[in-house]
Amino acid sequence: MLISTIMAEELPKKNVLIIDVREKEEYTEDHIPHSLLCPLSTFHPKNLEPLEGHTFVFYCKSGKRSQHVAEMWTAYWGKSCYNLEGGILAWNRHHS
Repeated sequence: MLISTIMAEELPKKNVLIIDVREKEEYTEDHIPHSLLCPLSTFHPKNLEPLEGHTFVFYCKSGKRSQHVAEMWTAYWGKSCYNLEGGILAWNRHHS
């Protein structure tokens, strides 16, 4: 069970599921294109099954909430995943 950090510029272009763990209001304001909203407040790992051949990347505003969710997901499924270093703040810096 391994959680690694990944930089915005390192995100794979294919077979990646980007999961936003912020709340709906935050997601509506700004989010990574094609990301899936799974708020921490209602998150349970059983509702987010691993997909064979896909990389899972969790993110939030700065990386703290997503680290928590990544730990929960990894503990439940026994699979590796990534936490986006610096969250959407880093993503926006990289894409501005």
